Amino acid sequence: MQETYKITASLINSYLYYKNGNKTEEDYNSFLNTLKNIYTENKWTKRGTLFEKEVYKNKHGKLSQLIVPLDKQVWCEKVITFSGMQIRIAGKLDALDKKNKIIYDIKRVDKFNEKKYSDEATVQHLFYFFLNPDITDFYYLVVSGKYNNIDGQYIVHKKRLDEPELQKSVFNVIGEFYNFLKDNDLFELYKDNWKLVDKSSNNSKILEEFK
Repeated sequence: MQETYKITASLINSYLYYKNGNKTEEDYNSFLNTLKNIYTENKWTKRGTLFEKEVYKNKHGKLSQLIVPLDKQVWCEKVITFSGMQIRIAGKLDALDKKNKIIYDIKRVDKFNEKKYSDEATVQHLFYFFLNPDITDFYYLVVSGKYNNIDGQYIVHKKRLDEPELQKSVFNVIGEFYNFLKDNDLFELYKDNWKLVDKSSNNSKILEEFK
């Protein structure tokens, strides 16, 4: 049976952040941790998670009014064949408006920078369009302000690309990512840590050992 390997927007974005940044040792180590599938929480991720929960609990005015009635934390995935490999692209949507064919993604940042939501800086909207063929619009809902202060709210709107262009964009960035890993002797590390585990098969093995 052919192995399946996982890819997420967070994994690719970690690579893009390193590629487009100053390529410091700290940035590289952060990328390596992601490649090893090690999640390290920090003050920014903690704040982002807390803010998202507050939005869901109707604590943030018009933003909550928009999000609360919608489907939240929606899992989506698709298995593709790429360069002879079987790959599962997956992700979780902050909010899904099925009726109007819209995905909303909530961001909590210190300072707003629209460039961080470009195709060159993030694949999140591209991946989520690819995983949800009925979706026509994607909105980043960005709230800015240091610490727990809020000083601005911004909307970054992305329209769905034509299907051939969308698939080309998704496949191109995956190919670029894989080439980077191979050129830097990191491809096996990726395969070791992002292989999809068949839980049903693992459970059967445990049962046999238990007997």
